[in-house]
Amino acid sequence: MKSVGIVRTVSASLLAGAAVVMSAQSGHAATASLATCPLNYFCVDSSPATPQPDVLIPAGESRTIPGGLNAYELTNNTRFPYCVQARPNLSLAPAQSRAFEPPLSVFAVTTRGSGTVCPS
Repeated sequence: MKSVGIVRTVSASLLAGAAVVMSAQSGHAATASLATCPLNYFCVDSSPATPQPDVLIPAGESRTIPGGLNAYELTNNTRFPYCVQARPNLSLAPAQSRAFEPPLSVFAVTTRGSGTVCPS
């Protein structure tokens, strides 16, 4: 019966290790996006082929994008939460990055005030 306990312990350890590796990989992608977006900027990237974002919005500012822009990635490298008017609308917390495939149509990026909710 001891061998069953050992197998369970080894299996649990392997699963825990796999979860740590998966978390590290997910975190690595977000860290890479934050590294390409300058500190204190909200970045909109319309091309997965180029490492630099197309639209840089200084922290605390808002921006309207006339006609919209297809975004493959949005990165909030600021200390402010932001609302993204898109199809669909979404919010992006500080130090958060999201990738989209197919791209997301973005029309405006606005700071979200304390205690407010982004329009849905």
